[in-house]
Amino acid sequence: MLKCFENTRKREYEKARKREYEKARIRESEKARIRESENTRKREYEKARIRDNEKEQKLFLERTLFRSRFLAATKLPLEAALQRSRSTCLDFV
Repeated sequence: MLKCFENTRKREYEKARKREYEKARIRESEKARIRESENTRKREYEKARIRDNEKEQKLFLERTLFRSRFLAATKLPLEAALQRSRSTCLDFV
């Protein structure tokens, strides 16, 4: 009778130990899954940030290039007009 009770207790102990081991394994796999999803989210955020910075830089360069082209295109006619207006003003003096 005592031997049967010990065997039953051992089996229950083994079952409980297996259950605890399984729960711990599930918790660890869940933590690993969460870490992986956070890492994936961080990588995606970093990629998006880099893309946004590249777009911003490209827009800045395009604006700068447009501005410099615009100024180059308008600078010569403006200088010529100023020269003409100065010369005509000096003619009247």
